[in-house]
Amino acid sequence: MWPCPLRLRPITGRLGKCGWSRSRFAIVRYDVATAPLLPPFRAKPPGDGLLGFVRRVGPIVVFGVKDRARPPHGGIACRGPRGGFPGPIPAWAPAARTEEMARSTRRPRLRREDLPDAGAAFLMPLDDGRFGVCRVLRRPDAEEEARHGAPTVLAAASSWIGDEPPAIDDPRLRAVLILSHHAFAGRPEIQWVSERVPESFRPLGTIEPDDDERRMPCNVHGGWGSFPLQRLLQWRWDHDREAVAREDDAKKAAVAAANKDAPARRMAYLDGLTLAGLRKKRRLVGWRDGAPAAAIRACRAAFAEAIDALDALGPAASRPARLRVLKRCVESLNRIDDAHGHFIETAAREELGEEIDEIAHVAGFRGVHDLAGRWRDW
Repeated sequence: MWPCPLRLRPITGRLGKCGWSRSRFAIVRYDVATAPLLPPFRAKPPGDGLLGFVRRVGPIVVFGVKDRARPPHGGIACRGPRGGFPGPIPAWAPAARTEEMARSTRRPRLRREDLPDAGAAFLMPLDDGRFGVCRVLRRPDAEEEARHGAPTVLAAASSWIGDEPPAIDDPRLRAVLILSHHAFAGRPEIQWVSERVPESFRPLGTIEPDDDERRMPCNVHGGWGSFPLQRLLQWRWDHDREAVAREDDAKKAAVAAANKDAPARRMAYLDGLTLAGLRKKRRLVGWRDGAPAAAIRACRAAFAEAIDALDALGPAASRPARLRVLKRCVESLNRIDDAHGHFIETAAREELGEEIDEIAHVAGFRGVHDLAGRWRDW
């Protein structure tokens, strides 16, 4: 559904133009100033070993990073561009905060009539005082809407940029912005959007899309806020690339400095875990909108059963006996996935694997990574 696959723990971004937002699999902090540097593409992990995801939601971009040198089994990591990921940010934070943040980010349910019709064009303010334009190309067909899971429209950013609002019949408004900055390689800036138009966007009129525009393929979901960010950043890339490169290098250095001790922090967290603590942990709280409720309950029960079994074995149990408990837990998850239409995709796979690794660490398999990969079918 979303173009980037990782399921990451909640993290916090740097202070400044930040706020909270809810995404499908994680609730993270965002940074408007650095968000345009994160293209929503699957790619290799950057050289500094940071993995991450990016998701555009409204006038912001939700992002996450994680300290690990390789992508999860069966998935591909989202690569930051030359400038790296925003910073400074901690690479990991406890998942227990997810539920608390979710309660504070409820929004009214979106209806089809809350979204603009095909052809609607909007004047959008840019951060440098100029203007850009975006417009709606079409609504989804029945199959697309069912797949999206929410009302959406396909919208595009115009390549036009100017100091004054343009006339609606200006032919330059029809050209779609093509992104070539950073890791982008000629992708049109079109996205499926499932949110209300921001109040800062001013209705400009109607530009009826032609047949070719209505047929434009798109598998990117995002928000209206991406369009002004990308329009300005692409202009800067085309006209002031040296300054952009300097800013990117500074951000990358800040990320490296902030995350150099991330492995040690992660290990310290794992060393502080106990079976009693794992028994009380609220798991999968960010899945409420992304997986069947019955599947979530079954997954939690599988973890609880494994923890109880390890507790019953006691600390003197043999290594093979403890390993059999973990294997049974993963096999239970296999059956749950089968019973619920194979709902475990890359994002969910990442979180379930982390839960198994935490239990394995407490069971004496210190430093193990992706133990579930030995037995899982998802």
